[in-house]
Parts: sequence; structure tokens; C-alpha cells
Amino acid sequence: MTDPYETVRRAGFEVLGTEGTVEEVRDVWRTFSSGSAVPTVRIADENPDPSAVETAWTRVVESTGLLSSTGEFLLSVSATGSHDAAWLRVRAGADARVLDLGPYDGEPDFVATNMGRTVSVGVTSEEDETWILVSVREGQD
Repeated sequence: MTDPYETVRRAGFEVLGTEGTVEEVRDVWRTFSSGSAVPTVRIADENPDPSAVETAWTRVVESTGLLSSTGEFLLSVSATGSHDAAWLRVRAGADARVLDLGPYDGEPDFVATNMGRTVSVGVTSEEDETWILVSVREGQD
């Protein structure tokens, strides 16, 4: 049984609390689970750069404004019971690794949203790639 709190802490993120509703979390998971979801970034598993996923995540986070001014965002990691829980409010530590935000190290599977819930990002392992998907709430920039 995978504990989402332990997964997040082990990946180097500080859990600051919980926020929002279970339905908010489920809505974001559904957005990225849709058959019509198209990745913004694809990183091949055979990419020789071991930091390729981390680098792509950083670029997406910076371009979307996912982080608050204090570096916080809301996170849901694929784990036992995670779809039945509110958001984890987190901040990345100095050694945080998004590759470890999933049920298995090196296979990320999570969704995140900014504090205002205007942009969401999903990261998942699909076949032979890691996908990073972005969704901006309609009517938002």
C-alpha cells in the first residue's frame, strides 16, 4: 500500500497541509485521463540525459506560473486512496525529484495545480515516454 504523504516526502517535497476538495482533485485527474489529452512535452525513456524530465518539469512550471511566490502548489500523487483525498499543499525541497512522485521510483504519476486553480499540470509514465500535460482553466490566461 502506497502512502501519498510518504511518497511526496521521499521525493523531497515538504507537505504543508491539505486544501480543497476531493472533487477538485478528481476533476483534474479526469482532465488528464481523457483519451483526447495531448502531452505538452514528451520525454523518451531512452533519453540519455537522466535529468531530462526534471528539466522539462522546471520549464513547464516556470512557463505556467504553477508555483506561488513562496514556491507552493497543490499536488495529488497516484497512490492508494489519493483520488479520495484533498490536495496536498507542498513546496519542493532542494533535492526534490518529480521522477519519484508516483507509485514507483522513476515512474512519475501525479497532477498538480496552482493555488488559484487556474492551471493544472499532469506528469505520467506512458508506454516508453514520460508525458507532461498542461491545462489552463477556460477564461484564464
